[in-house]
Amino acid sequence: MKKLNIFKVKIKDKNQHGVNAISLVSSPAINIDFITLAKQKGQKVMALSSDKDKKLIVGAVLVPNRLIYRRLNGEEFYITFDKQTIRQSAELFLKKNKQKNITLEHDGKVGGVTVVESWIVENSKTDKSALYNLSLPAGSWCVVMKVDNDELWKALKNDKKFKGFSIEGHFMPELKKIKPGKEKKNKKIKIEKRKVSLIKALLELVK
Repeated sequence: MKKLNIFKVKIKDKNQHGVNAISLVSSPAINIDFITLAKQKGQKVMALSSDKDKKLIVGAVLVPNRLIYRRLNGEEFYITFDKQTIRQSAELFLKKNKQKNITLEHDGKVGGVTVVESWIVENSKTDKSALYNLSLPAGSWCVVMKVDNDELWKALKNDKKFKGFSIEGHFMPELKKIKPGKEKKNKKIKIEKRKVSLIKALLELVK
């Protein structure tokens, strides 16, 4: 099997880089599905619900050091986010008031959906994410979205059209290249001077 290069992505300029939107997708690149919270008897998680549907979705946005397959201009490789970059991304997302920047399959903004909770997992066993059996490592970024869009809620809850989250964003065009099996000998390399829209194409993770 061909060994692929691994690239760590970083935030170089906090004014220009970071996550611009979170997309609801049918095939999340981090391979973690979100959970819909609604009134439903017989499920412990659902005991949190009130008389009416909560219409909330809970899940992971980014998981540290998870390899994410990419193919760009015919080249195959992996990208990965470390804990520091994930925390920076989560903080900047809120500081820049991006809570309503939600898209569907990376193809256009959708209304009636808002990030109402956002946190970084500190302890896998005691974190709130454990309540939902997400089994996430420390450093993962989780969010809760409130869905006021009835049509979208139907697609989420009944049609199960969307399964998880994926990010859209700008990150530094200089990446750290990790040779498979030689992670301790990291060397910085420069991607071509052309910014390729700050490698946005690189980070539309489901494509």
